[in-house]
Amino acid sequence: MTRRATRAGLSLLSMTVALGLALAVPAAAQPVTRPALFPSPVSIRLEAGTVALGRKVVLVAAPGADPASVALARRSLVSAGVEHIATASRLPATLEQPYIVVGTGETAVVREALARSKAVQETHKEGYTLASIATGKGSLITLAGHDADGLFHAAQTLRQLAERPAIPTLVIQDYPAMAIRGTIEGFYGAPWSMADRAKHIDFLARAKANTYIYSPKDDPYARDRWREAYPAATLKALGGLAATARRNHVDFVYAISPGPSVCFSDPADAKALLRK
Repeated sequence: MTRRATRAGLSLLSMTVALGLALAVPAAAQPVTRPALFPSPVSIRLEAGTVALGRKVVLVAAPGADPASVALARRSLVSAGVEHIATASRLPATLEQPYIVVGTGETAVVREALARSKAVQETHKEGYTLASIATGKGSLITLAGHDADGLFHAAQTLRQLAERPAIPTLVIQDYPAMAIRGTIEGFYGAPWSMADRAKHIDFLARAKANTYIYSPKDDPYARDRWREAYPAATLKALGGLAATARRNHVDFVYAISPGPSVCFSDPADAKALLRK
């Protein structure tokens, strides 16, 4: 056999072995892809399979569930292509369609949903458990917050998962590593507009942060003219921004900077500071 024929035979053998190996791996044996989530949860336990939402789901909001979290879950489902969201107060014995349970862990329907999903409730402050299982013709996705903040973070995770073609069957347990997470608008120069601040608070919520500190150096009423009351329109706008922060489970913190002119021993300045 010539050298060229030998090389051709080896190439053919390599292709045959590679093809045989490729055909020998069943589709079910392919690894389940870990979903990319930000920030990355503390733990994700992947199971085999996925959950498809389809066009119709049933939303079960547990008693006392945070309205902002329920609303966010609804928006995420609609963005994922769900056309009809029915509501129910409990889970049926057999799930014939997708069910979404939203609430905190002390409610009976959330405890039942976690038990069906073989998941446990997260116990850390601002923590949550998110579990998804396929059940024959139906499926179950559980958003179980340790508290209202944790439930909102679970809804933010659902938002990211719903952007995928199908949601993996999994159990996520997550909680923050730090008690205070956020940003300070404390720079010099032109301050942000109220619209910019509202967008930033939305970003903080999506990133599961919880604090926004208002302290622009070029706000005269927070620094040089700190003794003076804000104009009514500005005060109303700040109140609206604080309300936006509350809906997004972000603490709105107002920081005043009286240092350039305050007299710490002057009772009048102390009163002015408290009044402001």
